Amino acid sequence: MKKNNTTIVFIAFAVYFLLVGYACNDTSKPTLPTDDNKVITTLKLELKDTLSGSLFSFFYRDPDGVGGSLPIQLDTIKLDTQRVYKSTLKILNETNPNSVTDVSSEIKTEASNYIICYTISNTNLVISRTDTDGTYPLGLESIWNTKKSSSGILNVKLKHQLNLKNGSCEPGETEISVDFPFIIK
Repeated sequence: MKKNNTTIVFIAFAVYFLLVGYACNDTSKPTLPTDDNKVITTLKLELKDTLSGSLFSFFYRDPDGVGGSLPIQLDTIKLDTQRVYKSTLKILNETNPNSVTDVSSEIKTEASNYIICYTISNTNLVISRTDTDGTYPLGLESIWNTKKSSSGILNVKLKHQLNLKNGSCEPGETEISVDFPFIIK
């Protein structure tokens, strides 16, 4: 009789674990989409002076991406007073110099999930984002208006706002945030 009780307990545990295993593998519930963060090593600000047509490029480079080693390049943005510049922000993954990935094109494709925020520590520079996702600003393209001579810090921040985008820079996760020194002369 003792052997029968042991067999029944064994079968009961086996059935229990099968049911728990089946419940944990229930595929009837949809899988939520994931949107992994992108590897970013480089920000390249390309500015064109609308008066003279002169082109300028300013870089932030961190070859191993955010975290790890310190960045190897952080340019000071130097602009002339009383000018208007058209700006394009290129966001790159240069972890493999032989195969550079243009992350900004991926961000443009997924524009409803991203926003680039520009925070200026000085009021003598005004930046207006000119591209959108169809509803809210994106920020890969912008117009920069310089006023009188000054200096300060320009923070450029990429926010990932999957299902959160509302036109502000508050919600979401910061993928990269860079403080560029700038001088208007």
